[in-house]
Amino acid sequence: MGSNPPLPSAPAAEHTSWWGRPCGGREVIALALPLMISTLSYSLMQFCDRVFLAWHSPTALAAVMPAGVAAWTIMSFPFGVALYTNVFVAQYFGAKQDAKIGSVIWHGLILATIFLPLFLSSVIWPHWVFQLAGHQGAIAAEEAVYFRFVSIGSIAHVYGGVLSSFFIGTGRTRVVMFVDVSVAILNVLLDWVLIFGFVFAGATLVEPLGIKGAAIATTIALSLKTIVYSVLAMSKSNRKKYCLLTRFKFSWELLLRMLRFGSSNGLQFLIECMGIAIFTLMIANLGEIPAAATTVAISVNMMVFVPIWGLSTAVSAMVGQQIGEGKPRMAIRATWTSMVIGLIYTGVFALFYVLTPSLFLLGHHAGAENFEEISELAKSLLIFVAVYCVFDSIQIIFVGAMKGAGDILFVVLTSLICSALFVGFGFIGYFTAANQQQLLFWWWWSLTGWLVLLSFVFAARFLNGNWTSKRVIESNLIEP
Repeated sequence: MGSNPPLPSAPAAEHTSWWGRPCGGREVIALALPLMISTLSYSLMQFCDRVFLAWHSPTALAAVMPAGVAAWTIMSFPFGVALYTNVFVAQYFGAKQDAKIGSVIWHGLILATIFLPLFLSSVIWPHWVFQLAGHQGAIAAEEAVYFRFVSIGSIAHVYGGVLSSFFIGTGRTRVVMFVDVSVAILNVLLDWVLIFGFVFAGATLVEPLGIKGAAIATTIALSLKTIVYSVLAMSKSNRKKYCLLTRFKFSWELLLRMLRFGSSNGLQFLIECMGIAIFTLMIANLGEIPAAATTVAISVNMMVFVPIWGLSTAVSAMVGQQIGEGKPRMAIRATWTSMVIGLIYTGVFALFYVLTPSLFLLGHHAGAENFEEISELAKSLLIFVAVYCVFDSIQIIFVGAMKGAGDILFVVLTSLICSALFVGFGFIGYFTAANQQQLLFWWWWSLTGWLVLLSFVFAARFLNGNWTSKRVIESNLIEP
């Protein structure tokens, strides 16, 4: 622990290629691609909510983004705590301590249960919150409805985060992919039925519920996903190998250690989500057109970009396994390999955002009388997206590596400072912008600058190399 960490340079040349070497392209893609598809499936659920609601009404489209961001903000801290279970599982797995993994999962579920009152209470006050943010009339009412039902589904999402960590940390990411994709397909079907209603043989079997139906569909899908994960995790082979039922003993030391690292991860999620929440709520105050255009631009980018979060989660798992096995140089290599993949992926889509923006707006047109105006504004916003998505991929992958080692305190402090700068700079626009359109672009410039700053700070930390000396498990379990 006291020795100098290895420099984050590429390992010595080997006889195998970039593709075939340990922690090279093939190994990273084998672990990361299922998680990229998995996170894409969750993004697809949100995307279909927005597209179907665009067909339903412009008011619902304008309401779903701020309501969804607000719901995610409430969920972000508990989900961050739950998802950090992945790092504990990965490091114990790398250290060949399979018997400890079952205890980690149970303590993760205990931590998730602590947050139940937060989600249950969040159904009471949403209308007041949106009114406080300056939203009035139909938009505020639709936001409150969506927020209430999605908050209930968030309970299942947090439990699902712990259970999926069991499979991610042990390298079985294909299980996560199959479960999440199947549930996403179900969600799309439920979206269609519950938003627009269902008529059969002239009889209305399901009344159209609009934005309420979208939220209910998401809640059902997330709940089912958690049930499936529970069944798969408790298979006979898993119970035996990872001692999921036989050697569990409550440990305050483990619970507090998981809470210490996990709460820092959750706090980082919360800080960044609050920044995005303020961004969307402030833009919603500028009117229906700016709010809808921002919703379209962000939802388009989420469909393309959210898989990078899957890549980052894979980086955390690979780094955790290599740190647990006592191979920090392999952790560094896995990160650089992932960075190459991530930059190629986001770079290609950044070009398409600029060159063919209309392609990404297909599917949003139906039902919106003023969509031509929304579309033109969204095309301008996609230029911002093209710039920030590249820098965002850089910072997310570096953060994934540092989280996988346990260097979470630096991550949360950096996020706090940079997010405060982002929000503060955004509010300066109210004193400098001449009109609402200038204010809209000011907020988008602030968002882009925030992500560029994060990428530079986390890159400097990664290159410094101190993060490789961090651990979340007992040091005596790691071979030198």
